[in-house]
Amino acid sequence: MFESLNNISKLSIGLYQGADNNIVDAQLSDIITQAIKFGVNYFDVAPNYRNTRSENILGKIIKRNLDIIVSTKGGFVPFDFSNKNIDEEVYVNKNFISKGLFDKESFDYYYFQSFNTRYLDYELNNSLSRLNSKKIDLYYIHNPEYLLMKVGYIKFIEVMNNVCAWIRLKIEKKEIVNFGISTWDGFFENDSSKRLQLNDFISISKKNKIFENFKIIQFPFNILKTDAFTKTTQIIENKNVSLIRAANYHNINCYISAPYGQGKINDIKLPDEINKTFYGKNNFQKALSFCMSVPYIKTIILGTKQLNHLNDAIDVLNFDGHSESLFYSLFKK
Repeated sequence: MFESLNNISKLSIGLYQGADNNIVDAQLSDIITQAIKFGVNYFDVAPNYRNTRSENILGKIIKRNLDIIVSTKGGFVPFDFSNKNIDEEVYVNKNFISKGLFDKESFDYYYFQSFNTRYLDYELNNSLSRLNSKKIDLYYIHNPEYLLMKVGYIKFIEVMNNVCAWIRLKIEKKEIVNFGISTWDGFFENDSSKRLQLNDFISISKKNKIFENFKIIQFPFNILKTDAFTKTTQIIENKNVSLIRAANYHNINCYISAPYGQGKINDIKLPDEINKTFYGKNNFQKALSFCMSVPYIKTIILGTKQLNHLNDAIDVLNFDGHSESLFYSLFKK
């Protein structure tokens, strides 16, 4: 299966956008179908993406026996935050704590997150059912930085070790093929006590004999957020380096999300140098062209409900002029 990850499409689709309703279900189903026709073969979901609905619609596509790569995630508890009639604490107590899936101490009520392995096991089984699959090609530990901020470093390492021990069991059962870390600002936090270190995950995965299955880190990268390349937040051989450099050192692939800055790209005036350097007829295309030129990036995960946005992205994907030298030229001046 790792051969399929090696052949992952440069453009991927993340199914996190949109309200929890049938209209968005239909829009995202159309996006998936059209993207596959264009050669996109990787789709990224999580149980909490649209309160399990994104896994469900992707599962209907998988049921048609299409050869696509799927990732899901573990850590967050699905919940319909738009429904103000549901008491969050009552819901959690009834559906999870009373069933022994986690206790109050191992649940973060602010982020709605738990890394208790009993819960991870329960939710993985649900994900497999929703996705109509016997295995997950790529399983992410989802935003573990929130746990680090809550419990501190020593407890964090203990929990992550338990999680990786559980992942090893799932790999042995062939329910998980490869795993990775999916974050937002976790690797870039200014406060080092709240910052994830790739070295820690390398050490924990080696301790649990699953380093060969640790293949991916996912993080945001765009014109407005270049931290993974410009901030030296990671340590390699006693030197501070960027996350992308550290990942390349450890032979860990980089998947980037939010290439459009969660839509903010559309509302800014791009610098003349960006407009002149990168391909595209609008901000979205130029932003994606910028990401296509970043070195060491395996795939770019695009989230959209609009077919015209997908068509524009495919146009950029098919452009033959992306170059790492163009990207580097911006940082050498």
